[in-house]
Amino acid sequence: MSGSRERIFRRIKLALKDRPPADYPGSFPGESPLECGKSRQEPNEDPPRTEIMDRFRGMMEAAGAEVLVFEGIEEAGAWLDDFTQGFGSVAYGRTVPEVLRIASEKREPSNAELGVSMARCAVAETGSLVMDARDGRRNQLLPPTQVVWVWSEAIHASALKFLRELDTEPMPSALGLHSGPSKSADIGQIMVRGIHGPGRLIAGILDWPQDPGSG
Repeated sequence: MSGSRERIFRRIKLALKDRPPADYPGSFPGESPLECGKSRQEPNEDPPRTEIMDRFRGMMEAAGAEVLVFEGIEEAGAWLDDFTQGFGSVAYGRTVPEVLRIASEKREPSNAELGVSMARCAVAETGSLVMDARDGRRNQLLPPTQVVWVWSEAIHASALKFLRELDTEPMPSALGLHSGPSKSADIGQIMVRGIHGPGRLIAGILDWPQDPGSG
């Protein structure tokens, strides 16, 4: 058995120890999926930005993520500086602006305790961060704790709005929709976090006009 498989099974064992089964969470709280062969009428105008942000935050938190809103670069930088004190090493995504990086011991994602990435955008309807492969897939998946920055103006009201936006920009080699921390209930129907990626996910919403040179 490979070392990574042993680590996964060891984490599952620890998670299941003396833990009662999780209750069935019920139906998906978001909007109903599109019916086969039918399309949904998209409103001409998006809801107010605050409403979009609230929807995104509610859906992300319902999935087990943490969401913070920052109203200035100083506030975001001060929070990251304080937060990284609890970690021995950090890995940064390639598209994270320099102003949102903190001087600390940087390592390869496979050995870093914390990963900091930049989302291409987000979808409020599903509470999903849209992760671009150009930022670095290893950095987005390997560190056990992940901080993801996203501009508030890049949070789309619906998945349809996001898909339409894809037609206007060059496509990367891969896109990932991250809707909360990694989790699985495949074994024993008991939820275990951190199986396929970070077990802790923090979305940092940058709520000020995006500087073209900073993102």
